[in-house]
Amino acid sequence: MDTVDQKPRIKASLISNRGCLPLSFCGIITFYAASPGKSWRGRSVLTWWMKWNNWRQGGVSHFEFQDDNFFVQPKRALKLPKRCARCGLHICLSHARRSDRQRREVFPAFRQAGLRYVGAGLESGSQGSLDRLNKETTVEENSRAWASCGQ
Repeated sequence: MDTVDQKPRIKASLISNRGCLPLSFCGIITFYAASPGKSWRGRSVLTWWMKWNNWRQGGVSHFEFQDDNFFVQPKRALKLPKRCARCGLHICLSHARRSDRQRREVFPAFRQAGLRYVGAGLESGSQGSLDRLNKETTVEENSRAWASCGQ
């Protein structure tokens, strides 16, 4: 059930990229190091759009991006709500991401396109723990990321 407009929705989860950024705690980097090519590859908006149209015809009305690196390239990510606006499509969507990868400037466009919620990975509220795990973020960055979600 959609908590915003109280409509039942069929949800599809998708990932807009493969791999991960070269961060020391990402095991995927080690996996992809054995193969040629980039450790992170983003899908084009056209690819998403084609999949969405197929899924929408099958009754899907909520799309959830499951990748932490969705906003790594903000220009790429912003193409999605722009395409929705051009086509007059109001979608229901959500996404998850690392809190230090949040791009506050993209939220207005995504809210207009139907953003319902944002999830973020916060491993700890302790700077000492974040440092020991080499998370390359701070408690302060995490707090700012959460505070900006409501803006």
